[in-house]
Amino acid sequence: MDIIRQYRGLSRSVYIVFLGKTITSMGAFIWPLLILILSRKIGYTTADIAKKKIIAVFDVISASCFFICSQIEPGNGMMFLFVVAGIFATMEAPAYDALLMELSKPAEREKAYSLNYLGHNLGYGGCSCRWLTL
Repeated sequence: MDIIRQYRGLSRSVYIVFLGKTITSMGAFIWPLLILILSRKIGYTTADIAKKKIIAVFDVISASCFFICSQIEPGNGMMFLFVVAGIFATMEAPAYDALLMELSKPAEREKAYSLNYLGHNLGYGGCSCRWLTL
């Protein structure tokens, strides 16, 4: 219960943001589910789903948009590029998950996905820390 007690006394708005973030993060379940739908219901093979070209192309597009954002003045154009980058970064998620499934043995999948999740958090945390220092 100490875990819960440490968060007492925060403003109501902080709890609302927490709830929103939790609900949004629950949406991350859709990617593994999409892989199951594509493979079991539609009949795609893991190789079809985990196309490395999808990852490479979408990474290049999203990274290019982010790079351009770093070079232009803040404004509507920058916001548009952020949205485009976010869309393409999100679209590659099922390919990453399917590739991870293809590359890992069933007995080690839990560890493989855990490591992948850790990488996501490290990348997100590192990026967040950088923005906080600006």
